[in-house]
Amino acid sequence: MQVTHTRKSFLYTSWDSSDKTTLTVAITADGVSLHHIDRGYLNSQSTMLNLSADEAADVAARIERVLRGEAPQNRLDEPGAKLVVTQATDGDPYREGVSLALDDGGAWDQQFDFQMEKGSASSLAAILRAAQA
Repeated sequence: MQVTHTRKSFLYTSWDSSDKTTLTVAITADGVSLHHIDRGYLNSQSTMLNLSADEAADVAARIERVLRGEAPQNRLDEPGAKLVVTQATDGDPYREGVSLALDDGGAWDQQFDFQMEKGSASSLAAILRAAQA
């Protein structure tokens, strides 16, 4: 059995009230754990990611770039799984935010796209940076 104790943990919900997805962020001794849970319409699915402190800082920097209106500089040409940060917009009422998506090259139903408001994205970036402390 492996037990992981967290230094801090945070829970985010999608900006769409009808979207029942959540993102749990836990700062651990060796980095950050992200747990995306999609409770969907029929079956719940979840994905867990473990990021090193350096990887978490990189994701935080990309979120901050999007919040400033800059290109996130995602490394889409690198092999393997990647977290992709983009600007998110939504219809009525119009709103802007940030999307954090997993692209692992696998089946579409095993990936996620978590959209959040700018305030949540700013908070998430600060938490990801705290993993280096």
